[in-house]
Amino acid sequence: MPRGQFARDTEKTEAETRADIEQVLTKYGASGYGCLHEGDHWRIIFHINERMVQVDFTTPQREDFVHDSAGRNRPITRVQGAWEQGRRSFWRAIYNVIKFKLEAVVIGFSTLEREFLADVLLPDGSKVGEWLQPQLDRVYKSGTMPPMLPEARKAE
Repeated sequence: MPRGQFARDTEKTEAETRADIEQVLTKYGASGYGCLHEGDHWRIIFHINERMVQVDFTTPQREDFVHDSAGRNRPITRVQGAWEQGRRSFWRAIYNVIKFKLEAVVIGFSTLEREFLADVLLPDGSKVGEWLQPQLDRVYKSGTMPPMLPEARKAE
């Protein structure tokens, strides 16, 4: 998959961007924030509008930068710099995704659930997207809608 071109020349460090993410979450009403990682696997967790949201992602790998955008081998002396720049750009994109989703909520274009539904944590620690994905797969394979939730049937 081709790498994105967003913020490809950013000089903001990863640490600065993580601080920007914390600042934007606070600005839009998050009452808690945490950023954890193990190697290149990251998790941003925050509490907002009575919901816990957990955004998981993996930052670009060094081997992703062995070739340039045209597919040519990059000189080994430039791989490290390209990788570091790619990671900075990736973090700026993550920051903007979070910021723009929260802004869409604030201006009334969207809702928190619509923007972060797949990443909302359920009481058992799983995410809505993880819980829903197998059900979606079954619905599309069978072509049959599941029965309504019992609570929804009572309302009818």
